[in-house]
Amino acid sequence: MAEIVVEVIEDSRGFATLEEWENLHRRRARATPFQSWAWLYSWWEYYELRLITVRPEGLLVGAIPL
Repeated sequence: MAEIVVEVIEDSRGFATLEEWENLHRRRARATPFQSWAWLYSWWEYYELRLITVRPEGLLVGAIPL
């Protein structure tokens, strides 16, 4: 059974180093510009959001900006 790691990112440094975000965004056939790292990071800096990431076996498969 694969280990699933769920992480809550609460600072802009953690969000800024989330390099896999664009790979995840490109893999989604119906992804919109509003789901891109650049768009959400600009919101992050202004609103101080939180982000939950999901990684089975170390691969980013989901991110939930809150």
